Amino acid sequence: MNSKKIDLMEVQVIDDINGWLVAIEYRLLDSINETTCDKWRKWLENKSIHVFPCVCETRNSACTFAETYHAIWQVYNVLTKEDEYIEALMEYSSVIDAKGSLKQWLKSYEELFQEVLLIDDTIKVSLGKNSLESDIIKFSGEKLKHLLKFKELYLDSMDVHSVS
Repeated sequence: MNSKKIDLMEVQVIDDINGWLVAIEYRLLDSINETTCDKWRKWLENKSIHVFPCVCETRNSACTFAETYHAIWQVYNVLTKEDEYIEALMEYSSVIDAKGSLKQWLKSYEELFQEVLLIDDTIKVSLGKNSLESDIIKFSGEKLKHLLKFKELYLDSMDVHSVS
């Protein structure tokens, strides 16, 4: 993991997402024990629950670390379905010119799109409610290429479909 200080932001580049999550899980457990915010304990028990954004007046490092871990876990969770995104991309190239097929493609992959909608190659975690300081996590370009390409094509297809 490379780390560079840029202005008020800590930038980390993660090449091996699963490796990072496994190697740093002990710190998540420590952070959950340190923070007064109960949502992280609940999320650890049931990772299918929705975690709402932090509204705490003052954020401590334990809470921001848990939020960072959660955001990276979300990316990893979507990445476990990469084969489905590749399949959707291959199907897209065969339906792009077929009349009516694009609408069906959009419908078929709507759920997959919902999962990737908020995924990006960069995660920004604010260190305070009104703070300009942030931790920035960047993923290596190759890691997310299929997910981001699917997202781009889906959004473009929605635009085309809404015009026609």
